[in-house]
Amino acid sequence: MLRNIAASLASMRGSGRSAWLQSFFTPAAVERFDVPAAQQQSNFLQDFFRKHQPPEAAVAHYSSIDWTRKILDNEMYTPMPFFPRFFNGLTGENRFLATIVNTDATIPHVLALRLKDLQTPEPHTPSASELETETVAGPASDRPFEVLCLMRLNPGLASHASVVHGGFQAVIFDEVMRLVVLLHYNNICRLGPKRKQVTAGMTISYARPVLCPSDVLAKGRLVRREGRKWFMEAEIVDSTGAVLTRADSVWVTARS
Repeated sequence: MLRNIAASLASMRGSGRSAWLQSFFTPAAVERFDVPAAQQQSNFLQDFFRKHQPPEAAVAHYSSIDWTRKILDNEMYTPMPFFPRFFNGLTGENRFLATIVNTDATIPHVLALRLKDLQTPEPHTPSASELETETVAGPASDRPFEVLCLMRLNPGLASHASVVHGGFQAVIFDEVMRLVVLLHYNNICRLGPKRKQVTAGMTISYARPVLCPSDVLAKGRLVRREGRKWFMEAEIVDSTGAVLTRADSVWVTARS
């Protein structure tokens, strides 16, 4: 990425260089969700959804594109504010997506949707035969994704020319699957102090380049639960529905 930045700067002069730098490093208006750590409760998402709405600019952008408008019209889902895009200035939570890559040159638009009928399964340790036949929660292909996230990915995220950095694709997966975990945990939690949900591991398969600039759909769902562990899967797809990258991840709810 740094090599691309240097090459771009070298080809620019005067005001053009200044404007490019401003678009790259100046964040859009940062959305805030400032709650002291000591006051954060396990059901904090309910309070978050009451106070915030999906960004109007993102709704307008994705309502103007044929393939994304069809996603917005799907009655199985409802738009929601994308929590990782809201910066908590009191704790530093969500700083990266809310500020560093909230620019015209990186990710100017994010619009998330959640499955209306979100059912959280009971924890279950599957047998070897269950894992082989996918009988724990049914075949993955038969279950809807639980979080959909439309993103505009611009050239500031490139590694190879016009291709989003593979490491940043991992960031996208991590934030989408994190939101899936948070939604499920909100379904089942008892009122008390907020617990951290952390990534224990992730495996990524790169099938096709994720191009930039482009609009993509990242989608994630829960596969199963085992104790405090959450087994997740996610995909990044393009406007045709072709899978560009997919990921499997394990998350863990902290004890306290």
